[in-house]
Amino acid sequence: MRAKDVWPLITIYIVESPSPDDLFNNRKEGEALTKALELIGCNFHYFLTVDKTNFEKSLLEIAQLHSSKYKKTMPIIHLSAHGSEQGIALTNGVIITWDELGRYLTPINVAVLKRSLVLCMSSCYGLSMKIIGEGIPYLLLVSFDGSPSWRETIVGFIAFYNILGKESDFVKATEAARIASGNETFTWVAGKSVRFKPS
Repeated sequence: MRAKDVWPLITIYIVESPSPDDLFNNRKEGEALTKALELIGCNFHYFLTVDKTNFEKSLLEIAQLHSSKYKKTMPIIHLSAHGSEQGIALTNGVIITWDELGRYLTPINVAVLKRSLVLCMSSCYGLSMKIIGEGIPYLLLVSFDGSPSWRETIVGFIAFYNILGKESDFVKATEAARIASGNETFTWVAGKSVRFKPS
């Protein structure tokens, strides 16, 4: 993990769970994103998670880091994984359903991050997080609709963070992501319309 204290406005916590083929081919979107964020100057931490144990540990560490070092910045969890209509797949093949992901995020968002979490889903079907239940897993959900390409996600999110980190303007950042990626489905959804039932 590596972090830089350059932009005072946002802190990005990248949680990546690539497929076994991605690992074999050294194709890791989240890791590639860290290189761009370092060059443009951004607070970030990177977590490579291959199973639920790693995933849970990464969320706990994010909560501890933000409460101790980055309270004055906007917390962003950038989740990079293969997605489906059911949920996201971890490296070991285990599926975390969209409901389950909401239950993981709600206590962190509410108790630690004071309902300020921005969740960026870099996965297929990332907007599925907006559909069901109770609870408050995030303030804003940011993602592409459907199945974006590798190029669209990495280019789009770099453009998004570049503008957001400098201006905290979601409208401008979203438009920059759409133009850079060439994918008009890049969007954000307010969390108040999303409710997950806590377990």
